Amino acid sequence: MDSKYLKTKMDKTIVEAYTLRFAVIVLAVVIIAETIFMGIIVENRRTVVLPPRVSKQFWVAGNKVSAGYLIQMGDYLSQTILNFTPKDYKIQLGNFMVYVLPARFKSMRTALEAQMQAVTQLGVSSVFYPTGTKINGDNIIITGVNHTFKKKISSDKSKQVILTFRILNGRFYITKIQVKRSV
Repeated sequence: MDSKYLKTKMDKTIVEAYTLRFAVIVLAVVIIAETIFMGIIVENRRTVVLPPRVSKQFWVAGNKVSAGYLIQMGDYLSQTILNFTPKDYKIQLGNFMVYVLPARFKSMRTALEAQMQAVTQLGVSSVFYPTGTKINGDNIIITGVNHTFKKKISSDKSKQVILTFRILNGRFYITKIQVKRSV
């Protein structure tokens, strides 16, 4: 009688083991399918983003962006870094640094803070008016007129801002900035 009981118990255990194996395999397949599905959704998601001052509509889809997006970001960031007074340069710098690639954050912040100290000591104010924007690969080239004021002396110079950027998972990052005199 014990052998019949043990045989029944063993059969139940075997059936239970097969059932659990089947359940684990089904769950693993579902998890893998969901992971693939989520990856497809992230890559093909399209978001319409409007800037604070709407002049163009643009879109971001995964690691792809419209030209309008790059133009808007280039204009915004060039004005953020070149429109300042000694009192608000730190705020403008903070607004700009939000868009810097984390790997470049420390070096870019150090360079821009050195510029901030010079601006504060000299009492320089600046206003940048973009006149044109071009996209060249991973560079946004913004040309414009920069008015600089130091006490009662002002000067106008044509400048070119070159922003090197990367789009990572729909997020815009700056990897390099150059400000040159325009020819």
